[in-house]
Amino acid sequence: MINTTLKTEAKALAESHRKMDSGTHIAKNFPSKDNGVIRLLEVSSSVATSGIIEPFLFDKDIKNGLSHPCEIILLSDHEWDDVLNVQLHLPEGWDVQTAEELLA
Repeated sequence: MINTTLKTEAKALAESHRKMDSGTHIAKNFPSKDNGVIRLLEVSSSVATSGIIEPFLFDKDIKNGLSHPCEIILLSDHEWDDVLNVQLHLPEGWDVQTAEELLA
């Protein structure tokens, strides 16, 4: 079962990123097996294509409402298409089929 606090924090984080970058139009939560880390993938039309997928790691920030550490992957539209077409691969354990959409 997914930790609801973690999912709530992931959604709030994705929404705040969309407010800062109006090009962010996809945000997905990739639950980890231990539910101890927010794993967030965001796709933005304002991001350049690098062809490299690597999560950025951030420590928890209780003062700003994050009680969990975060791993965030930011992709361009082209890179997201490549992920869906299995031309680029997400890190192990990041399964597109089980990801939860966070932006409505």
